[in-house]
Amino acid sequence: MRALYVTIIVIILFVVPFGVENYAQSSIGIRAGSVISNPSYTAEMPDPRIVLDHATNFAVNGIIEARLEEHFSLVLEPGFVRKGLSMSNQNYYPFLNIAASADYIEFPVLLRMDFPAGFVNPYLYIGPGIAYRISEKVEAGGSRWLTPGFFARYDIGLNLGAGIAVPVMSDLSVFLDGRYSHGMNNLLKNGGSMKWSDLRIGGGLLLAIE
Repeated sequence: MRALYVTIIVIILFVVPFGVENYAQSSIGIRAGSVISNPSYTAEMPDPRIVLDHATNFAVNGIIEARLEEHFSLVLEPGFVRKGLSMSNQNYYPFLNIAASADYIEFPVLLRMDFPAGFVNPYLYIGPGIAYRISEKVEAGGSRWLTPGFFARYDIGLNLGAGIAVPVMSDLSVFLDGRYSHGMNNLLKNGGSMKWSDLRIGGGLLLAIE
């Protein structure tokens, strides 16, 4: 985890200024969309009567893009994301679904590769992301309560995605994209192992600046 922190700091302090200075083109924007979280869970003592399922939430991110080469950009997307899951426990609650969610401030660092095709601009991107949990809650039977550190404080993942951007003005583009984020660290503090994996579908605006 410490190595990831150092890598992100180096990118921010050195790579971004170098790219902006040498190519003199960057963009800012905003992205919003849905987040379909699909947790993978491994119990110390597996019980088939406990079933985890996906949950749909949302994310909102700012965009800071620095052009490095003609078809390559470094993209920072600081933002807010909510991830969650639903659980049915047939041991004690045969008719009760339990929903848990966690709110994070996240910081993905992505390498974007553009493939211009006339009027439209398809692209791919890949990169790590780190998220810091700011709150979490559990809902069951119409009641809601905050939980004291059920999930780990940090979430680290690898992002893979693709999208398409369309210019609507000389300096303004709209885009749609999809992203898969694969969790890399255990989120549970006690007992078993769980990692977030989520699919994100969203869109936004990107404004080119000099």
